[in-house]
Amino acid sequence: MADDPEKERFLMEFGQDYGYPNAPKNVDEIRATEFKRLNDIVYLDHAGATLYSESQMEDVFKDLNSTLYGNPHSQSNCSLTTGDIVGEARRQTLSFFNASPGEYKCIFTSGATAALKLVGETFPWSSQSTFMYTMENHNSVLGIREYALKEGAAAIAVDIEDGKSAIQIIPHTLQRRGEVGCRKKEQTSDTYNLFAFPSECNFSGLRFDLGLVNAIKENSYEMPRPAPSHSGRWMVLIDAAKGSATSPPDLSKYKADFVVVSFYKLFGYPTGIGALIARNELHKGSNEWHIEVDPSRFRPNLVVSGGKPYIEDGWRSLKIGQTNFTSVGGCNRCQMINMTFTAGTVQRSNEPLATLASYRRLKYQTGSIASRGAGNSGKCRIASQDAYFLSLGRLEDYKHWIANRPESIV
Repeated sequence: MADDPEKERFLMEFGQDYGYPNAPKNVDEIRATEFKRLNDIVYLDHAGATLYSESQMEDVFKDLNSTLYGNPHSQSNCSLTTGDIVGEARRQTLSFFNASPGEYKCIFTSGATAALKLVGETFPWSSQSTFMYTMENHNSVLGIREYALKEGAAAIAVDIEDGKSAIQIIPHTLQRRGEVGCRKKEQTSDTYNLFAFPSECNFSGLRFDLGLVNAIKENSYEMPRPAPSHSGRWMVLIDAAKGSATSPPDLSKYKADFVVVSFYKLFGYPTGIGALIARNELHKGSNEWHIEVDPSRFRPNLVVSGGKPYIEDGWRSLKIGQTNFTSVGGCNRCQMINMTFTAGTVQRSNEPLATLASYRRLKYQTGSIASRGAGNSGKCRIASQDAYFLSLGRLEDYKHWIANRPESIV
């Protein structure tokens, strides 16, 4: 410190807040051990990409050199290992934003720009829609404007200020392009509008009040000059690529419809990967599969109620009456659940298997439990969270069970 009087003066004034004082390592130790390549370089481009640490890269290469990963679309063990890792990465990403898997999905993309492009391409624009965005925004967010204008929607930039009683939105000039070929319709509750803002501006560092999400959805803001009607449904997009490094949006409080993130801005490595966090709520006209599945599709012969979700993962035995069943292995989910129980027709879709896999995917999607004991041979196949298939080893025992089984067993 004596060799650097300027730093000494700095620490005398700001030392109590400098360098993660309560962390196991302060910033100087972290720089000396994890970022030796910096030497005397001052790196100021964290808005574009943060730096990966040495221990991070060591762990990555250790994992890649010790674990065999395959294409997750296959069914081999190494492919299922990849699927497990991808599923866990999705769960951790949702957890990072405090987003419930019941409300949100994590869609991996090649970066934040690709996530924004996905929103622009698939949003249900019409001639009655409005794309409203803050002046402080990344160019990739502004690119959504072209998709909106192409479909005849209006686009308008706004400034955000603190009003006397509510957030104040100051509109700029409304933009609209010719409506040739666009989807024309009357403005109704089915009209969709999009508001986009960054949680933190890449250029200026300005951090926006996430209360904007609720203000837009609840129409609880002030707009002093005439602007597009608030009619229809407003959806909100947060560009969290920059802000997530220090203050990720809490989606349990601010329920934005879309959040985009770039992982190299968080970790430095790997590059070329981002994510779109999107609400599960589907709008009309969506091509996404959305029907209720009757429980009979899972062919349950035995339903066990009570207990926490997936509690059966820890089961090693099951007793039904005087018969004891012991777990002996597992099997993959089969396509039988794609067949309707009454008509016998096949659902030509990857659903509901794809949706089930997006929430939870294990090497063995279902389990098998077989019985032990004289005269009591059988097998119980676990089909889903709380539905179980029971097929006894002897045909006559099986027929007897089907004829006398209870509706449910608690």
